Amino acid sequence: PVDNPETGAKYRLQLVTTLINMTGLYAQQRLLDQGLASAEEALGLLEGLDGPANSTKLLRIGALQNKATLHLELRQLPEAEAALRGAVELGAELMAGGAPQLLPQAVDASGRLVGVLRALKRPEEAVPIAERSARWAEAAYEAGSPIGPQLYVGTQLQLVDVYFATDAFAQAEDHLWKAVDIGGDGRTMTMATGFYFSLLKYDDRRLEAGDLPRPEVLEALTELMERVAEKEIPPEIADLIRGRYAVLADRKVEIGEATIARHETSDAAAIRQLVGMVRQDVDFVRGTGT
Repeated sequence: PVDNPETGAKYRLQLVTTLINMTGLYAQQRLLDQGLASAEEALGLLEGLDGPANSTKLLRIGALQNKATLHLELRQLPEAEAALRGAVELGAELMAGGAPQLLPQAVDASGRLVGVLRALKRPEEAVPIAERSARWAEAAYEAGSPIGPQLYVGTQLQLVDVYFATDAFAQAEDHLWKAVDIGGDGRTMTMATGFYFSLLKYDDRRLEAGDLPRPEVLEALTELMERVAEKEIPPEIADLIRGRYAVLADRKVEIGEATIARHETSDAAAIRQLVGMVRQDVDFVRGTGT
């Protein structure tokens, strides 16, 4: 029935949906080659197929996203990049055509592409992609969308990441405070303070080249630490953030070590990650001299 001129399109759409679902199952079972074959077959069936409204584009985005996931599992970054670029451009077409309900998928695909470009050491190419996602999210936030605040904060933090990777520190800081002003959860504050903690490990020349001299870093970090005290974030996370500040801003290694001792037995992934960061901070200060 796939080749029947009257019913072929309907059955092809059904078959494509099945193949996309199978691709996801193959990925879960680590049958990566079979998954890629399934994704390629789905994409082939979608070629030249006209479906209702945006259905074919949505299916193509799903197939490309799954294909990218499999390539990432196989450490095939260039192939993953190509698949994600296709998904991102289709998402942009749908957004431009007035499909705001697709914003989460469009932002997700863009974020994954940004991550791949960062891994490929090409962060400058990620900047316009992240900027476009941020514009979409900002429009949704200003329009009062229920998911607007979450997407807004996420895309602003993504811009912080890509600008940081290109040493455009002042631009990264602008987006950082936009995120902090809207989102004050533990994850946001961990990432925000982490931005300044990372900068404190750079030399003065690099900071000045990024238009964010050390005195300005310390001043902004002090203000941010006041926000940490005001926000309702888990006390363990707040304590670990204070420990990082003590080590990197005040050069008090002993406080960092005491902070590690208080939390090193935690089973929470976020806490373990922060404990590891404090350890790295202590090693850094010891290595550079207190």
